[in-house]
Amino acid sequence: MITQRNELRVTTGSMAKRWLVLICSLCLIGALSLAQSQDASHSADTTTDKGEKPATQPAEPDKASVKSGTDAAWNVLSVAIADSKAKAQQARIDAVTAVGTLGDFARAQKWLHDAGRDRDRYLRLAAVEAMGASKKEIFIPDLKLALEDSAPDVSFSAAVSLWKMHDQSGESVLYGVLTGERKVKQGAIGSGMHQANQD
Repeated sequence: MITQRNELRVTTGSMAKRWLVLICSLCLIGALSLAQSQDASHSADTTTDKGEKPATQPAEPDKASVKSGTDAAWNVLSVAIADSKAKAQQARIDAVTAVGTLGDFARAQKWLHDAGRDRDRYLRLAAVEAMGASKKEIFIPDLKLALEDSAPDVSFSAAVSLWKMHDQSGESVLYGVLTGERKVKQGAIGSGMHQANQD
């Protein structure tokens, strides 16, 4: 009974951490979108066709709160990615996946680059999939390096990602899987082929 309670406590704690990472990622994306839209609204002309100012002025944004929210979101992602405890594995994977949506930022690119070389194969897989989903050419060297990964599902995912980016560097990996020369989990083949056919 005590073991079940401990397992439930660990599961609940890891789920809470996963949700926290997801919420912070969404806050970061929202804050960045808000800042971009506010910059665009400031550059727009605020006069009407008759040269009059409109009756209602848009509220001035609180740039300090946007910056502090953005900094807090980056910090949560940083802490989640850096936590190498076994209990935090899923939170790290979720954080890397979330960072994949922020591929335009140098900080996110560095985290994905580092995660692609981590000793945890599931984190490497998440990084490769995030790089591929972003379709950013900056990740092509990392994806080519992942073709030689010791985990077959990582190399297969890298090959599919490169194929989707119109780079046939991983063609031999894909061919090896199709002919049975390379072994990959059955689920990875089905999802990878589906993704490759989508593009």
